[in-house]
Amino acid sequence: MKTDKLISAIITIVLGVLLCIFKQTMLQIMITVMGALVIVLGILDIVKKKDYVMGIIKIAFGVVAIVFAWVLVKVAFIILGVILIVYGVLQLVNTLKAKLPVLPLVISLVNVGIIIAAGICCFFAEAVGVMFIVVGIIVIVDGVLSLVESILK
Repeated sequence: MKTDKLISAIITIVLGVLLCIFKQTMLQIMITVMGALVIVLGILDIVKKKDYVMGIIKIAFGVVAIVFAWVLVKVAFIILGVILIVYGVLQLVNTLKAKLPVLPLVISLVNVGIIIAAGICCFFAEAVGVMFIVVGIIVIVDGVLSLVESILK
C-alpha cells in the first residue's frame, strides 16, 4: 500500500511538471494527432470496409477535433475541474472518516483543499496557458504532500 502511494505521488509530481512545461500546446498537439488518426481510420473504413457512413462520421469527427482544438481545450479544462472537485470531495469524506493523527490529518486536509481549489480554478480559466501553470503547480504541491504523507505512514 505504501509503495502504491509513493508511486502515485511521484506520477502526480511528474504530471504537474509536464503541465507547467508544455501548457496547452501539448494538449492541442494531442487533440490534433487524435483528430488525424480518426481521419485515417475513417478513410480506412471507406476504402477497406466499404463502410461509408462510419467512415464519414470518423472523418467529420477528426476534422472537428483539429479545427476546434482550442474549444476542446477549454472543454477539457471544465471536465478536469469537475473531476478534481469530485475527487477532492471524495478525499475529504475519506479523510474525515479516517481517524488520523494530527499531522497526517492536517496534511490530508491541505491536500484536499488544494485539489478542490484546482478544480474551481479550472472553471475560471481566462488565460488557458496561465491556468496550465497554476494547475501544474497545484498538482505538484499535491504530489509532494502525498509523498510526505506516504512517507510518514
